[in-house]
Amino acid sequence: MVQAQMASSDRLTVLQGFLAQDPSNDRLRADLFQVALEQGEVDLANRQVEWGMQQPIQEVAWRHRQIVLWMAQGCFGDARDGLLALIAEGHDDLTTRYNLAYTQFALGAVSNAREEAALLIPADGEVGELAWLLWLRCEHHSSRLDEGLQAFTEAMAKRNPSPEAWGVASLMAFDAERLDESRAWAERALEGDPRQLEALVTTGTLALGRQDVPEATRRFEQAIQLKPLDGRTWSGMAFTKMLSLDIPSAQTAFEKAVTYMPFHIGTWIGMGWCEFMAGRPEAARDAFERALKLDHSFAESHGSLAVALARLDLPEAAATEAKVALKLDPRCLSARYAQHLLEGEAGDSDAFARMAQRYLSQHPVAGEEGKTLADVVLKYGANRATRP
Repeated sequence: MVQAQMASSDRLTVLQGFLAQDPSNDRLRADLFQVALEQGEVDLANRQVEWGMQQPIQEVAWRHRQIVLWMAQGCFGDARDGLLALIAEGHDDLTTRYNLAYTQFALGAVSNAREEAALLIPADGEVGELAWLLWLRCEHHSSRLDEGLQAFTEAMAKRNPSPEAWGVASLMAFDAERLDESRAWAERALEGDPRQLEALVTTGTLALGRQDVPEATRRFEQAIQLKPLDGRTWSGMAFTKMLSLDIPSAQTAFEKAVTYMPFHIGTWIGMGWCEFMAGRPEAARDAFERALKLDHSFAESHGSLAVALARLDLPEAAATEAKVALKLDPRCLSARYAQHLLEGEAGDSDAFARMAQRYLSQHPVAGEEGKTLADVVLKYGANRATRP
């Protein structure tokens, strides 16, 4: 890996030297664009695109490169519009179609991306393989876990899955609570590529379930370096920081998690309990209300909100939320804990323990042998639950 990076870096220097002697060489600039993008030298890549787009005869190849640059910069809306314009003009090839499917996926249009990717899977070569991986990710993000995993297991014998495919499948298996397969597939992915994103998230979350904070931290840090805008990774890091009682760092990680993954109820609720543990019931209330807006039928959101409202001396509102929660789920322990608060039993650590176990054991880190994140709240949150 290091040798490859050094070779690519050397090539970047060589190409820049050649270009200084022949600045109008289109082929040199195209090569420099590609190597610069691979090295993360976005400004240098952008300068080549600017040159290409300023030429009297604007070649389609440079428009493609501009779109690829937009994708690398996360400007997926611009990339999608550029791709649609190319297709409308008749430049409709497999690579363009794949990039369109990928931008749709990145923009959250998962159903459209899935349909586009499915059409490309039969294609030979790299496009077909990339389309299959994208389709698998679409299955995951659409919560079609059984269908996706069945397709993966059927394809294992035919496709000789890449490390990336093993990694995607490992995270799907984890979410489907097929933990043995999840662990084995993640290890298979990392054997082939130690930087495979989904496998790092999977192994980090499994380590979190074992309360192995150093290992979980290491895996999530690696994943964040690879994809710093990934909400799921930041959510895992946030729960890891909670487990180690680093509440300020957990708060920061939760902020990033909900920024990049704003529609995940469990992360909003986790953030609320983090704020509650920090003695910030108003901030906890805000987080629980955000979770509630995403799904009014989830008892835990109502029960958690009831706890925050009770701490804020809003007994009528707290009682109402607790009642709704218990109607949705008579076993909702956060609602029971809210009732303890309303009855003046804020210091009842047993009630707090049961409430914590109820929510935190539902977080994806559960399912492993040993303790869960609830144990953190038992020792730390119960004491903070009492009024000063």
